[in-house]
Amino acid sequence: MQIPILTLRNGTSFSSVELIVFAFFFGACIAAFAAVIHRRTTAALIRYLLSQGAESPETGKTLREAELEQSLIVRLSLRRGSALGRIVAKGEPEINPKTKKPFGLSDTPLYILPESKERAERMYRSQGTDGANLWLVLVGILLFGLIAYLCTLVIPYLMSWIGALFGSQSG
Repeated sequence: MQIPILTLRNGTSFSSVELIVFAFFFGACIAAFAAVIHRRTTAALIRYLLSQGAESPETGKTLREAELEQSLIVRLSLRRGSALGRIVAKGEPEINPKTKKPFGLSDTPLYILPESKERAERMYRSQGTDGANLWLVLVGILLFGLIAYLCTLVIPYLMSWIGALFGSQSG
């Protein structure tokens, strides 16, 4: 007999095993979609820089020119030591004449490091790879959902079997 941990208004009840399995499933779904969005956004920047020939600080393009100035994903991905930060370099930011301080990342020229150009072309070469990644994620979620469902069926039986095996020892 399973003791319900959560009961919905329509009478459906869930055990702790089901809640744990489905929590992992939903967490994996969110992580998978976040990875696809991150890949698409950073790939858009790399493709833009490659298409514009931004290979030095002089030919660098800004996030504003790439229409990515509002992208938090790109801004966080350009941190020093990150994967994107090892491919894309930052030039000297323009100085605001009124405040004598740099404008910010939106107006800082970005360019592909010469030693990373081949790697960038290989990793982000065509837009078609984004669609393929999305299909792989959807198929992966479907398979993971099937496995999660099977786990909710199998784990309670395994737990009762283990409980019967070790719980009823006579002296």
